[in-house]
Amino acid sequence: KTFEAGDLTVGIFGLVSRNFHSLTDYPQEWQVLDYVEGSQEAVDALREEGADVVVLASHVSTGIHYTLAEAVEGLDAIVGSHSGVVFDEPDIVGDTVISEFGDEFDHVGAITLDADGELVDWERTDLLLPEWDPEPAVDEYDEISVRYTDDIEEDETLADIADSWSAELEAELGQTAFESEVELDATFDNYAVETNWGNLMTDTMRSVGEIGDIEVDIAAQNAGGIRGDSTHGPGEIPGTAVMDILPFPNEIEVVEVTGEQVRDYLESEVRSHPADQFGAQPAIQVSGVSYEWSGHADDVWVDNVFVGGEPIDEEATYYLAHNDYSIGNSDILSEGELVLESGQFQGPYLLDQLEEKDTVAPERENRMIRVDEEVAAATVANDAETITLTIDVPPGAAEIAEDSFRAVIRTGDDLEATGASSDGETVDVTFNADELVALADQVDEPVLRLFGEYEPDQDAWDYEFEVPSSDGYDRFKLKADVSTSAVLGEESDGDESADEGADDDGDAAADDGGDADTGGADADDDETDADDGLPGFGPLTALGGGAAGTYLYARQRSGDDAASEQVGNDGPDA
Repeated sequence: KTFEAGDLTVGIFGLVSRNFHSLTDYPQEWQVLDYVEGSQEAVDALREEGADVVVLASHVSTGIHYTLAEAVEGLDAIVGSHSGVVFDEPDIVGDTVISEFGDEFDHVGAITLDADGELVDWERTDLLLPEWDPEPAVDEYDEISVRYTDDIEEDETLADIADSWSAELEAELGQTAFESEVELDATFDNYAVETNWGNLMTDTMRSVGEIGDIEVDIAAQNAGGIRGDSTHGPGEIPGTAVMDILPFPNEIEVVEVTGEQVRDYLESEVRSHPADQFGAQPAIQVSGVSYEWSGHADDVWVDNVFVGGEPIDEEATYYLAHNDYSIGNSDILSEGELVLESGQFQGPYLLDQLEEKDTVAPERENRMIRVDEEVAAATVANDAETITLTIDVPPGAAEIAEDSFRAVIRTGDDLEATGASSDGETVDVTFNADELVALADQVDEPVLRLFGEYEPDQDAWDYEFEVPSSDGYDRFKLKADVSTSAVLGEESDGDESADEGADDDGDAAADDGGDADTGGADADDDETDADDGLPGFGPLTALGGGAAGTYLYARQRSGDDAASEQVGNDGPDA
């Protein structure tokens, strides 16, 4: 589209993620073009219409913006983003201005271009709640100003609409739905780490199998579907909280997939270090399955995958519950057999189930364990009162976090070390002997592993930013296998190597994980279609999420259970 601005003709076009068909209601005949190809066609068409300046209004990721700026001729400026990134000032790449001032209505940005498309001026206004502190950039740039939301004059028309929605929402969902003994973490940490909300949510999703009289083995939830970036509790949790976290009209479905497909899906969801904004992430929450994962540049893997605490059988089949959006957009899960269409939206279904629980106290349970470097198996020294596990210091470590070590078995049960010390080359980790023996003897073939943390040596990791950069991680993680028989005193003298542990196919990031060639991917190369930004619901959009919650809740309450359709009823092989 073109429009006149003074004596100039300005051309503007939009760009969205290539999976737009699954995000909203567009005609199915619309074609999906390559980002660069489609943008170049749009720029050329606008120039032919007489545009003096061409601007892209974007909803794709930051990394793609840099690719477009370098590859598309005649593109003067890119504004907006899918990634939720907030620039301190616009960036200029070649002849293109890139300006990203966040999402969630927390910031308002403006740029001024001349007739040649050159940046003349810019400004950014940060909209803050009264209790928020300004960002440091406010003091560094004259172009950045602050406005507090309580100083902004209210629009009476919009206020009336919001009040009406709020009253309806409060009437339907404002009462206490359940109580939590702990704070529930529904922040964007759900992209990066296992959270207690993620565990509560996915555990509850598995009960959907009762609708079709099947037992669901695994449940998963994409982190992008957990909204609000909020915490709730401890104490009374209203229904509005659940619907703010899960506002989308996504239905829970169950597919039958092989163990190999489960492993492939878990690995496909891992996001490696694409840029300093988000870092490596597992990007999902899970129930019924646990695994180790690593996400460094092109070295992405999962290992030690257990279902119900047992090693996954890649030839067996499992029932996996997920939302229909994620199943439909996964090349792996969409190949599974659909065995249950529950007819249940996630938000209302979880709300109903949590109301029945009355009180909850979810914890983190070692379901997803990050591994940045794996070192050789621990040697074991056992005396009457203590057991000492000795491991090498990882090549990529600058300093060992001596208070971070724990032993974990395949069921997720763990034991904290009583102490640790390092001489710079090795680490001695001590445990109470009786307690470690009890942990190792808890189940047959427990797959005993030692995990700890360390400050990474920035020079050893070939990234153009400091690591770790992901929310939820202050340090890198190390792993070593531990011989169960040595811990139990069943090995002969000198035979102290690990007799079990990581699968051979998952050790891609082992001892050389800290070498310089384990490089970080540059942001310019990030052309993934995944939900790599963290757009959520800011203070000015919360009512929109609440309204969605009211709609879904009302639809769920008025729905007929008969709408649930069981597609298949054969049990899984495992």
